[in-house]
Amino acid sequence: MYAEATISVVIPHHRDFSALAMSVQSAVAQSLQPLEIIIVNDDDESLQSYQLDQLIRISEYIRILETGLCSGGPAKPRNIAINQSRGRYVAFLDADDIWLPNHLQSLDHAWCQSPEAIIHGHQLCWGLSLKKPFFQAGLSTRDTPHSTFQQLLNFGNTIFLSSVGAPTELIKRYQFDLDLVWEDFDLWLRLASDGYTFINSNSCNTLYQIREGSRSGRREARRKGAQQVIDKYFARRPYLLLPPWLLRNLYF
Repeated sequence: MYAEATISVVIPHHRDFSALAMSVQSAVAQSLQPLEIIIVNDDDESLQSYQLDQLIRISEYIRILETGLCSGGPAKPRNIAINQSRGRYVAFLDADDIWLPNHLQSLDHAWCQSPEAIIHGHQLCWGLSLKKPFFQAGLSTRDTPHSTFQQLLNFGNTIFLSSVGAPTELIKRYQFDLDLVWEDFDLWLRLASDGYTFINSNSCNTLYQIREGSRSGRREARRKGAQQVIDKYFARRPYLLLPPWLLRNLYF
């Protein structure tokens, strides 16, 4: 038995329209149809008319919003979409990632059992620079929120954003921090620290694209992100006692 949740899909977009079109197609092709697909174009140039026409042809449930500027990261467009969402839940999809057809159904099935939980899963990584795709297991999060918080700090972020669905009102209250490089990681830490439940659906319905030169993969971005985490969550810990994953991002 399923909850038949109403789900708003949130997609931030910056310039790569061909990748966006594939992501949107994967959201439209879900076995459980979303209430709406909100695309936020994060650029100082609006989408072209032929692009708008193509998106509208894909689905009548698409809503397109504009930031009117390039904010430098996905946090602001995501927050804009969340604040405009009409579904009980939001599901995040980056504009260069793809869902398999049962993704929203797997979220809905999990919410049938735990309607207030943040649901996530595993992902398959792919990219033109890879010899072959590889599997990444999402964090095991059927324990307490405190355990989730500690696992994230000890081992890094294995709650994969494009696999996540969450109650809309909860994410509206917390929002993504615009000043952070690893804004999604910080959001999970804040939610777990405040006692909210994360559940791994144990499904792998997300195809995560690894792209050369991406914002998150740049060395300077990784170092800045690591330093921000240290300043916020490890301020009193000597550097020699920091988790290995954090040191790798900081120094290598």
